[in-house]
Amino acid sequence: REALIALAEDNAVFIDIGANIGLYSFSTASAFKNFENTRILAVEPHPVISRRLAYNLSLNACLPIEPIMAGLSDREGVMTMVTPEHNLGESRLLKDGEHASGETTDVPVKTLLNLLAEQSVNRLDGMKIDIEGYEEAVLIPFFDQAPDGLLPRLIIIENNHKKWKKDLVGLAKSRGYVVQSRTRMNVMLEKINQGDI
Repeated sequence: REALIALAEDNAVFIDIGANIGLYSFSTASAFKNFENTRILAVEPHPVISRRLAYNLSLNACLPIEPIMAGLSDREGVMTMVTPEHNLGESRLLKDGEHASGETTDVPVKTLLNLLAEQSVNRLDGMKIDIEGYEEAVLIPFFDQAPDGLLPRLIIIENNHKKWKKDLVGLAKSRGYVVQSRTRMNVMLEKINQGDI
């Protein structure tokens, strides 16, 4: 979170994918609020968690956080989200053909590139993505298609490599990222400009 706070400057944009009730969004906003035209997109599809996020934001209306009640995937449409054993924090989208036990909810989904276009975002400074193993469905098409100018300077991704079929960190490296640090739960990737190599 300290690395995301350090991104704060005029016009900075942070996207929090799998925002939950807003821990990363609110901590980043504590710095972003001190600069002009900053934006934080807090993406959370679960209806109950989204309401909690909206309530938290209503108590902090001065912060530059924009809640977005949608999921992100590799396609547009509607997908099924499952909440295993009523643990809201482990809610996730079901992969094609997957069946899982737990409460299910249909949620709208978008691709990351389409969401950014809809929100008129042409710059990303930071991204946090924690969507319970579904990260590759969002990031693979993004890394494949995003122009260099839209790639965030910093990405914090929950390390769900055991659930991924592809090497997301390797794919990020092919787009100019290096692993800045690893924790028990996260990998922090930093975009390196060619002139810095």
